[in-house]
Amino acid sequence: MRFRILVALPWVALLAAIGVQGAAGARVKRIVGGRTAVRPTPATPRPEVRPVQPIERPDETTAPPVATLYSDDGRVTARVIGVTEDKTKPPYYSFKGIRYAWPPVGWLRFQRPRKLPLEGEVVARQYGAPCVQPNPYNPQQVIGSEDCLFLNVFTPKLPPSRVSQFARVHDFCADDEDTLLPVMVWSHGGGYRQGSASQYGPTHLMDKGIVVVTFQYRLGPLGFLSHGNKDSPGNAALCDQLAVLEWVKEHIHAFGGDPMRVSLAGHDAGASAAMLLTQSKHGQGLFRSVVAMSGTSLSAWATESKPRASARSIAGKVKCPTGENNTVETVKCLQEVSAKDLVISGMGMAMSQLAPGDAQGDFADMFSSLAPVVDGPTDSRSQPTILEEGPKESLEGGRLPSIPLLTGITKDETSNLFSKIQKSSILQKMKEIPGYLDNIFLPQLVKSTKGLTNLTTSLTQTLTGYLGVIPGESTQGALSRLIEASSDALFALPAFLTSSLWQRSGGPVFLYSFDHPSPFSASVFSSSPFTSLAGEDSKAKDANDKSVGHGEDLFYLFEPMTLEGEKQPSINLTKQDDKNVLNLLTSMVAKFVKTGNPSIELEGQESAWLPFTGDQNNYLSISSKPTVGSQFKFCQMGLWSGISSRLLSPECSDAFSPTVLLQPLAPPLQGLLAGGSQPQPTQQSQRTPPRQGGGLSIPGFLG
Repeated sequence: MRFRILVALPWVALLAAIGVQGAAGARVKRIVGGRTAVRPTPATPRPEVRPVQPIERPDETTAPPVATLYSDDGRVTARVIGVTEDKTKPPYYSFKGIRYAWPPVGWLRFQRPRKLPLEGEVVARQYGAPCVQPNPYNPQQVIGSEDCLFLNVFTPKLPPSRVSQFARVHDFCADDEDTLLPVMVWSHGGGYRQGSASQYGPTHLMDKGIVVVTFQYRLGPLGFLSHGNKDSPGNAALCDQLAVLEWVKEHIHAFGGDPMRVSLAGHDAGASAAMLLTQSKHGQGLFRSVVAMSGTSLSAWATESKPRASARSIAGKVKCPTGENNTVETVKCLQEVSAKDLVISGMGMAMSQLAPGDAQGDFADMFSSLAPVVDGPTDSRSQPTILEEGPKESLEGGRLPSIPLLTGITKDETSNLFSKIQKSSILQKMKEIPGYLDNIFLPQLVKSTKGLTNLTTSLTQTLTGYLGVIPGESTQGALSRLIEASSDALFALPAFLTSSLWQRSGGPVFLYSFDHPSPFSASVFSSSPFTSLAGEDSKAKDANDKSVGHGEDLFYLFEPMTLEGEKQPSINLTKQDDKNVLNLLTSMVAKFVKTGNPSIELEGQESAWLPFTGDQNNYLSISSKPTVGSQFKFCQMGLWSGISSRLLSPECSDAFSPTVLLQPLAPPLQGLLAGGSQPQPTQQSQRTPPRQGGGLSIPGFLG
């Protein structure tokens, strides 16, 4: 029999880590801006706690599932009553709408989450309300509630009562690893402004031998407002996520999950947040692997670039003080503004506000506001900071946990954004402004990478014609090249650089490209990965549309639900190829959660999908016929990373005019490839022959 010690953080460290107050709910003295605050009246009473009924656990064949928690002396402290989802294949148990913190309303708005003990009888049969966010069908209205800090637990089986009690009282994990299952904690996407935990139905994962936890965190100004100082430090939503991980560590054993085998996963902004928590000392030890889909800590939206400017802009819109030296008064004023007004004011800086009439519209501003902030070293006089240094500095310095990372992209990440949502705007600018793509769009695209690319002026000038319309070429052809260029700059580049640096820290990296076209469309940066930004419901794609846009891989991991958790019966994967890809992706992710290695079977044999290395750049192409390869986007990443040796290699040199002289290029992250040989392309590289015609041609980059 094998024992494993569950090392719990001391209460003092726990409270400091996530900024919570008295464990029993009693308010303690609070200092704001260096002076004692006036004791406020709580905006809402303590959530009702129903006493535990002194009865034995009921017969599960006729009664709802119950997760039971025990005190150190063996007393029952909580019974969480869920639902048996027996209309699905396979059946499983769900526990929905469990509070993990006090409602962050009134004087708790903008504050770090306050721990809410799990006690009494908890009925967990309905999803909690989504966090306040713009209505996807009417951006001038909001949906959801400020009281939204809920999580959901989905498990294929519950532990016997004796195991749950023994694990709690004796810090014991049974020697049979099937008794307590590995756990995947899922952080939803939505650009830090939209989305909910209820959108992700777990059915596809319930026969894979893992427990799934989905959760909500505060969005927009309510979760990310920061003045960049100790009076308004920001990162409240990151602290929400830390509070969820602490909750999982303390309680998941009662739901059949192993607190020692937790993987943190996410998509889009959720992936970026997960990666940021790997680089925070407060996240250390709370999870043992990371899944980052279509986002990393180096993504353009991952961190806030100008928090003070964003905070002043929002304060001005809602008629609150905007001065530099009165942060306390500003925060107090903002705590009294309606949540609707705050969220609507934040949407004024939404990522996809590219006005058709604004020819010089700053593409980089799509990713410039309302996100986590780097709050610097802790000064011992304020609350502990969450991100002591920027993600680029952490990755470059190797200050990372040595844990496995699974990360990847879809083939055409920005296809929905530029071929649908912004199509009319882009076409109008291309028509009215000569050289718009080369002279305006491309420089803004370079700027939006926030220093990840280090293209010199001379190299940027050689890109004249890079996105320009070739004589006789259709407009759709130009849009296709725009989609490929922006997908590589905004998604492939951060994934490539993150993988290159992460593998140096000692943790294995597994990189993939999801290349299977979905029968349904999913919008870029939408309120849901399954609905469009304009509020149009997901619908079947044109049969000739072979693009793989942002979020389309989620159809093969989760069952799509509405923001409120309602089923969408019209969205089903019925073709055998789609079912095969679904089984591949769910098995791959589940195996990674279990073992830290997502190995798959190809033609009945274990795949040769090797970890990413600086020399080989190994990756997996996910499709109905998956393949493993090396030299991930060799020339494209050479271009965007500024790796001159790649651009001058035989594989890529034909892409440039022989009259162009390339100046030496410094890598965007110091020493990115230093100490390792420059990889040479192989037959498995992602590449295509150079395109003939006017303008610059990058193999596989311009089609």
